[in-house]
Amino acid sequence: MSAATLPATPYLTLCLIPYNGAPPCYVSSAEEYTAAAASYNAAGTEEWDTEVCDGRALNSDMATLIAARHTMQPDELFALAGWLEGADEHKRAAAHYLLRHCSNGYSCAGDVVDGVEDVQLFKGSEEEYANQYAKDRMRETPELRCYVIDWESAVGMDNNIATFQYDGDEWVCTNALDV
Repeated sequence: MSAATLPATPYLTLCLIPYNGAPPCYVSSAEEYTAAAASYNAAGTEEWDTEVCDGRALNSDMATLIAARHTMQPDELFALAGWLEGADEHKRAAAHYLLRHCSNGYSCAGDVVDGVEDVQLFKGSEEEYANQYAKDRMRETPELRCYVIDWESAVGMDNNIATFQYDGDEWVCTNALDV
């Protein structure tokens, strides 16, 4: 098998690196991966490492895909990349959170896509979330205005809150223990 040239700006490019010293191969779709794997197998190469190496995915999506490569097969990575490309910012941030911060075994693209709906996110800092939380609680229960409550400390003590960075912004997962 001869080394392939790098495809022209796909959303995701993987580099297959055989353990037996055969030349690496770049693939940019599940179909290309299947063909490359068949070619490697026909030449006696049975195992290879898969690296996320290029593409036009956003930097944060690239970090999500790099995290996913440890648990997903290449065809699943391509499925996840295709989903990320069409997803809105909130869903991409939720997928990033699931793959980078959870150990619940999101081992295929379908698990991640299904799990995104369960992630409750707030775009902003923990302090901004605490302020919004306080406003919401006081709107629901006006009697709370009679009390002095340190909402930031109250939110900070909640073990179900987790902060993370995605695409240069702070995010708060408000149900971290549940996902």
